[in-house]
Amino acid sequence: MLPYKTNFKSGKDVGNAMKEYSTSVGKGFKSKSSSGKTKVYVCDHDELCPFKATWYRKKGKGIRESALNEIEEGYWYLSNFVPHGSECLSSIKVSAKALSGLGAFKGAVKGVNGGAGENLLKRLVGEVHSVGELSHAKVQRARDMVRLNSDDENKKSYKRLPALCKEIIKFNPGSRVVLQVDSEERFYRVFVMLKSSMDTVSKGCIPCVEVDGTFHKHPSFNGVTLVALGKTGDMKNVPLAIAMVPSETTDHFVWFFLNLVAGGMKLENFAIFCDRGKQMAAWKRCHFHGVTNVNLKNCSYHIAKNICSRFGNDNKLKDMVFELQGTKKFLYYIRVLVKITKEYGPLPPEEDDQCVEQAVKGTIMEYLMNIHPTQFSVFGNITNDTDIDEIILLIWGSIAYGNPKPLFGIRTTNGVEGENNALLHNDLRQMTVEKALIIFIDRCLSIQQSLLSKTILYLKLVVRHRMI
Repeated sequence: MLPYKTNFKSGKDVGNAMKEYSTSVGKGFKSKSSSGKTKVYVCDHDELCPFKATWYRKKGKGIRESALNEIEEGYWYLSNFVPHGSECLSSIKVSAKALSGLGAFKGAVKGVNGGAGENLLKRLVGEVHSVGELSHAKVQRARDMVRLNSDDENKKSYKRLPALCKEIIKFNPGSRVVLQVDSEERFYRVFVMLKSSMDTVSKGCIPCVEVDGTFHKHPSFNGVTLVALGKTGDMKNVPLAIAMVPSETTDHFVWFFLNLVAGGMKLENFAIFCDRGKQMAAWKRCHFHGVTNVNLKNCSYHIAKNICSRFGNDNKLKDMVFELQGTKKFLYYIRVLVKITKEYGPLPPEEDDQCVEQAVKGTIMEYLMNIHPTQFSVFGNITNDTDIDEIILLIWGSIAYGNPKPLFGIRTTNGVEGENNALLHNDLRQMTVEKALIIFIDRCLSIQQSLLSKTILYLKLVVRHRMI
């Protein structure tokens, strides 16, 4: 029999009990049949394996109450159970949460010098439970969960957050720091932008900002980290702001943009590069808050990737999309559009408008024409003649997620994604919110110090040259 409770209120609880059993023995299972009255599970690897678990839902009619008098009406109970055979080769794909609940794993984490390494933990669990497909990342997450449950330090770090935010403002006057809690006074989200970072990006960088989000992976916070950064003239990253939010939703991006504005960023002077996702919906929502100066530009790499996944997964199509992005005149833009359509989709027939509309529906031409040139192309973000602007307005309309802005050779969000990777290498995503903010601030200050050192060296060279 199962080594724990064998009757449950709902079918979901039955499934969880089966998963718990599967994790404890290191063997997998699958559902053979399921209904509102019975559930039958068998081995997922070998048809000859005798494993079988049969569950029934107790009903008043046709059941001998004397045998099941302790089970409540409507509850599921285990009627028949046969364990896996000794020669069964089944294994399971255990989750990090289930892994952290295994006794051998807990003992290893707590008993080997305060915490064993991933390789040792993986070997111990594999030997005891025959668990398959254990990655280092999964073992690390499970280890962090064990430490979180056994150590109050992580909980204390959240209590220190308000003091940390006050210290940031105290030693960096003019900075924007916002910490919010939920209805139960628990951490909800936080935004930090140093005044020195804003000044560096506003005055010492090209007028372009990149925004992206990445998942946080600490057991006490599994939300999303939003990062904004500027670019120097030689395309080096300058971290601008960070926010830690519960999820990557439109509301949280609206909150992020509004805090950038409240912190003093004049977003009307910048082209803001992002993905074609929640940020685009956030742009519309910002207008309801009176912020109409956010000029969003889309990552050309993601546009090319999406187009290739739909209409032809090859490098030639990707190169043609980047060629379209790099065009500087209206006629060249149309010429490349026609070239792409000829190669990957038929041109519409020269008939009435209704026939044309039906012909282009779902084609690569429709997909590309639905992207306003101002969103990603060089041509759409430079000054055109009045007649060209009128043609653009006639074809695409005026909805372009902001005004045209010089792109300065930037066409992707690779910079902010690279910044996310840098933060990842510094283990920021595996840290508590408190430690992650400290790491980000240290990175901001170190980069600003590096830029200042270069500026001072340049000024010394200039002065020396003039003296000569």
